[in-house]
Amino acid sequence: AYMEVGRSFGELSLFDLAPRSATVVADTHCFLFYLDAHNFDKFLSDKGPDTAMRFYQKCAEDMAVRFRAINSDYISAQQLLWKYALRKAEEEANEPSSIAS
Repeated sequence: AYMEVGRSFGELSLFDLAPRSATVVADTHCFLFYLDAHNFDKFLSDKGPDTAMRFYQKCAEDMAVRFRAINSDYISAQQLLWKYALRKAEEEANEPSSIAS
């Protein structure tokens, strides 16, 4: 995936404390801001429930957009694979038999 300026990544680990599920490589000079889960949880607690709710709502919206894009890509790939498989099966069915009588 290519990410636009201001996008975030790695937020899934804030939800389940599991290792990252992807590696990020920058194509250009970037400024990154790293947060560990413990300090971020403390920050959200200090700011109150409204800030935490807005953060998690924004994460959910971003993940929904990403999920829909991945789902769309998957469906398109499956359609292409099935078209190829059906075409291949038709070609094989139309080929004269090479079995000697």
